[in-house]
Amino acid sequence: MFDKKVLNDGLAKRTQLLKSQECLRLFDGLGEGFRGLVIDKLSDVAVVHGYSELVTRDFVVSNLVEPLQPLVKTIYLWPRSRDNDSRTRQAELIFGPAKPEFTVEVDGIKHIVRPERLPQAGIFLDSSPVRSFISEIKVKGRVINTFAYTGSLGITAHMAGAAEVIQLDSSSAILAWAKENFELNKISDGGIMRFIEDDVLGFLEKEARRIETGKRGFCDLIILDPPTIGRSDRGLFKVHHDLPELIELASRCIERGGYLIITLNAPDLSAETIEIYLDKVLGHSERHFEILRSFSADPLQYPTHLAESSVMRGLALKVL
Repeated sequence: MFDKKVLNDGLAKRTQLLKSQECLRLFDGLGEGFRGLVIDKLSDVAVVHGYSELVTRDFVVSNLVEPLQPLVKTIYLWPRSRDNDSRTRQAELIFGPAKPEFTVEVDGIKHIVRPERLPQAGIFLDSSPVRSFISEIKVKGRVINTFAYTGSLGITAHMAGAAEVIQLDSSSAILAWAKENFELNKISDGGIMRFIEDDVLGFLEKEARRIETGKRGFCDLIILDPPTIGRSDRGLFKVHHDLPELIELASRCIERGGYLIITLNAPDLSAETIEIYLDKVLGHSERHFEILRSFSADPLQYPTHLAESSVMRGLALKVL
């Protein structure tokens, strides 16, 4: 049974954030008292994620429209329950005028968002700490942003002064979206931005060989932001199985003094688990890493139990 008080309490906690941020998480399910419900605010659009069969159109109309009306003009529902076939899911307009595409600014970057196309609408709000770190370190050399999605982290590196950024993803459609975002944000005297459609493991394997044979220079930053499960021409990517190889290949491509960022959203993989993988993979390597930062999402927006959620967590490391 849903108690509207838990939603009202969640909105009340975010009163100050609502005054300064046009995009934020309004309600975060498990951590706020109703496991199957997540609500994101993207400008004047609310995206309701239904991780439970209880979160239906009637549920949203009865319980969410009234409290959300003062904050947004449009409400979409994305059914996300585990037994749904992702190929048949689609956004349902619940309230207000349709807004299939618009632009928002998050962390100083303009993003085209499309709430009818993908559940995340083209942006992961919980990655703000990662964007902040990339801006802070101001890498000047080569950057590879793997599993680039719509390009946010790679664009952050470009705006921070990187000489070359490779946006790497196995989806041509997603890379096309990333290109659109880049056009909104590119700086006139900025570095090169390349978009490469390829399997990430396959590309890093080839890149490591190119670097080791002197055909390509080392990278100053590699961003590993893998999905829990992904698909490419090479086959099925499973982070639990493939993360060690991903780390090993990335380590071969990074200059000493460079950086490696690893972020995950698998519920049973924590920052501590990443450290275990690092020790296992690189324990006998000449390369060593210093942990600079542990990433976690803003606890005010994401007051959840990481071990049971898909909220971003990760590490930033320096290669020694």
